[in-house]
Amino acid sequence: MPPQGIKDWLSDFETIAEEIGLDVTIDETGIFKIRVDGDLPTIGKIRYSEYSIRKEDHIWQRFDRELEAIEDDTDRRVFAIQLDLASKDEFNREDDHFIFLDEEFLKTETSDNGDVHIDTEKPGQYEGHSGNIDNWNVLFEYLTRGSIDQDLGAILEAENHEAVSETAPYYWVNQNEGEIEGEFLRAPTSGRFQHDLPKLKNGDIVFSYLDGQIVGYHEVEEPARIVKIPAEEAASYSGTDETVKRYRVETMFTRFNEPLEFVEVFPTLLEHKLDKYYPVNQGGINQQYLFNLSETAGVYLLRKGDPEAFGLYENLSDAETDVRNRLDDIPEFGSLLSEDIALEKVREWKEILRRNNVIASDVRRGDYESLAQIRRLYEAHEESLDDRAEELGVKRFNNLSPGEVLFIVLLRDLQREAGVSEAALNFNQHKFSRIMNQTYISDEEIPTTSSPSAHAEEIRRQLTDQGQLVFHGPPGTGKTYTAKQFAYWWLHQTPDEPYAEQLRTVTFHPSFTYEDFIEGLQATESDGAVNYSVEPGIFKDFVDLATKAYEDVSDDEEARPYLLIIDEINRGNLAQIFGETITLLEQDKRLGAENETTVQLPHSGDEFVIPPNLYIIGTMNTADRSIALVDAALRRRFRFLHFPPAMAPLGDTYEFSGEVELESLATSGDPADSLLALSILAWDRLNARIREATQLGRGKQIGHSYLLGIDRGEDTTEQINQIVDAWQFEILPLLEEYYFGQFVEIERQLFDGDTGELLDIERQEIRDFTAGELATVLSDLVGLEVEWTPPSTSMGSFSNSLVYLADQGILQVGDELQFDTDAMHDNPDLKYEPDSDYWSCTIADLSAQKSVRWAHDGELHSLSDLVRRIDHDHRDTDRTNYAGPNYWFIPGLKEYSLLEVAQRIQNGEFSPDELRSEVQ
Repeated sequence: MPPQGIKDWLSDFETIAEEIGLDVTIDETGIFKIRVDGDLPTIGKIRYSEYSIRKEDHIWQRFDRELEAIEDDTDRRVFAIQLDLASKDEFNREDDHFIFLDEEFLKTETSDNGDVHIDTEKPGQYEGHSGNIDNWNVLFEYLTRGSIDQDLGAILEAENHEAVSETAPYYWVNQNEGEIEGEFLRAPTSGRFQHDLPKLKNGDIVFSYLDGQIVGYHEVEEPARIVKIPAEEAASYSGTDETVKRYRVETMFTRFNEPLEFVEVFPTLLEHKLDKYYPVNQGGINQQYLFNLSETAGVYLLRKGDPEAFGLYENLSDAETDVRNRLDDIPEFGSLLSEDIALEKVREWKEILRRNNVIASDVRRGDYESLAQIRRLYEAHEESLDDRAEELGVKRFNNLSPGEVLFIVLLRDLQREAGVSEAALNFNQHKFSRIMNQTYISDEEIPTTSSPSAHAEEIRRQLTDQGQLVFHGPPGTGKTYTAKQFAYWWLHQTPDEPYAEQLRTVTFHPSFTYEDFIEGLQATESDGAVNYSVEPGIFKDFVDLATKAYEDVSDDEEARPYLLIIDEINRGNLAQIFGETITLLEQDKRLGAENETTVQLPHSGDEFVIPPNLYIIGTMNTADRSIALVDAALRRRFRFLHFPPAMAPLGDTYEFSGEVELESLATSGDPADSLLALSILAWDRLNARIREATQLGRGKQIGHSYLLGIDRGEDTTEQINQIVDAWQFEILPLLEEYYFGQFVEIERQLFDGDTGELLDIERQEIRDFTAGELATVLSDLVGLEVEWTPPSTSMGSFSNSLVYLADQGILQVGDELQFDTDAMHDNPDLKYEPDSDYWSCTIADLSAQKSVRWAHDGELHSLSDLVRRIDHDHRDTDRTNYAGPNYWFIPGLKEYSLLEVAQRIQNGEFSPDELRSEVQ
């Protein structure tokens, strides 16, 4: 069977083919997996490469099967698809790629030995194939022999929230406790059945499976929407973006009093199995995310886990229909609420429910009282509602009592009486529950800070005078950090405790629009009709809060300040985002000022003005754009504060007094102190050279914060690892970005022509390097003679054979090790000669996990990782776990692996002294 990645790609292929009406035949077990019939039949083969383990800068394949098919039938068209995957596990559109190769390429590009090289610098970039990379239109235009106007890739993006699989009476999800506690479902926007959250509708029941138990069920409260989450929260994501898109469905979760053990319910679930998309099979449970359940299976689980769930209304529509029919029989019961509430108040509540997300607890503090009025109205009539519901025979709905159901129906009827359309009715069981439990009340507080930043008073003075500031400077100089710390200090400089709503942060980016910031139209569907409503953007919503606070105080009182932090302000199209509101930022044009100015917003027609208690701090990365390129209208209305790299924060954090003390620590401190001191000195030297470099300048220096995260409370080895990581994953990639990948220029201009083992100039990439290799380069850069040695590696055992043998004096850094080909499974044919550097490595750093440097590629690896690569190069295997020391030996001791030598020394069978002399 093909790897999962091929299956996933074929699934995407079929989805598009079905959408455009192209009949295709898929054969997962055949050599050619795709066939498109016609006068000239077309067949396609799919191949794959795993870029995460690729050691070369090209993909090589042999297209012998494709060429044979062309030769057998010259009228038949043949093509190939080359997948470039992170692993065999799946094809992930966010970080995996495919290349379409037509018959002309297959015929003309084959080399003499039958191999074809597809050159690649990194995943997604393949020399000579730019138009055929991840391009579904090119592929299907080839198959259909015609042009296709629509963007076929958009079919897979599922931005329209369309379901891709069949619906079911009930559903099942394999879940984690975080989703259960948070009452939501979340899955990638892959367009595959196991992630098909868009098919869930309000009221659907989704049973939750966790650690061998069905622990309860979700009831869907809001349909799927697409959200962005931090990449570290996305377990299946392995790309480089800071955020990723995911479907999210809001739910209300009911936990069973006693979880259902899977082994007990398994036979019944299997007996009532659906043909596809089902969570169980003969062998047990399927491991994907979302599945369909048959009605019999769902009812069985619900009865077994929550017996009280039956005798209920199925949904709110059923409840309303039934209650109204009962009220028609006894008309006087319908006047219970209307006697005590004015329709104008009902309309006010409707608007408050519209502009607040009660379910997500995103409610303005100023609207708390209105929601409390709804709660008090129910409480005032609770006893009467219960009595009348019992007389009417009203049933339960979800976890609501008959009296609560009656209240919801009556209040919705009042909304209708107040002129609210059916599509705009917005009081339901979910909002009622949140209002009664008061879960919308936020307990968030603006954090306090023990001491203001060094420039807090200057920032306060400039901000209150101008109203808007921009902190600008190179990356890593603490602009965003300072903005937040200032906000925490300044907002607490008022007599009253600040509200969380007084501080908001937003990040601008190239796709950020006026509609996101000020206001825009949003389409909703109801009963087959599309309705458009004007939705406020982030800034307008924040202005409304500040305006309400300003208008709620008397003339002799000072309104609470509201502070908006705009991170990366220069990355957005500022003229487009602010639009006509840009002029309103000026102090004399604010609400109540001498030249108060309002504008009429284009969508809503509302009059818009900015109150004087609203302030803005933007942060600007000068590595992206200089101040001179910022929109002139914005420059006139903001003051700019420069944030350069500074030695002082490093000195305060690590407690050194200057360059002389740093040089002393570099040459005589312990390994962690020495490497940190070298790093700070080198950072300072690099910034001096960057300022002098014509193509860089002061705006592209390296900020001090890149070296501020070293945890001095950790042990020496961990501190060293953190310093190495700062250079390998932050500082050097930043320099690569500054120089647009010109590694030769980085080495020539900044490192005196020698980056040692830090950069691979030929391959144009940052190497995996050791702390010792980093120390050597930094010492040369700052002109110090430093004999840097790693910390002691003694472990008292041979759980790490290399370390143990080094402690016994048998091995040391620089020693060569050889691979034992006789230890390989299945005795494969060797692809390299016995004397090839493919079979050898040298010890590079005994304190690191990647402790050896492979002679074949010059990169750092662990012994086990090398064994895995060599084994996978020589045979088709899914094995991932290897005991590296079992496969490597010391030249001169070929008959014993490293592990065997360590064991025999430990057992007293070998003498370290005799071995030392033998090895030498």
